[in-house]
Amino acid sequence: LAFWEIEITNAGKNTGTIVITDDSTYTSTKDSYYIGKTEKYVFIYNRKDSTSLSIPLDKVKSIKHKKNKIVSLK
Repeated sequence: LAFWEIEITNAGKNTGTIVITDDSTYTSTKDSYYIGKTEKYVFIYNRKDSTSLSIPLDKVKSIKHKKNKIVSLK
């Protein structure tokens, strides 16, 4: 599912997931997007500089996953 979200975000067909922390809001775009979470961290990938941001889950207030219509990537 995360791979599909990345593909449709890259294709410009989704504004993506929103991660809200105590002091910031991260919204998936073509250049920076949510790639997943574990029991302790949420991960945001920055495509421009090929880095990942690890946010401690205890700092995250909410994660909103945007529902998308089925789209063709072709």
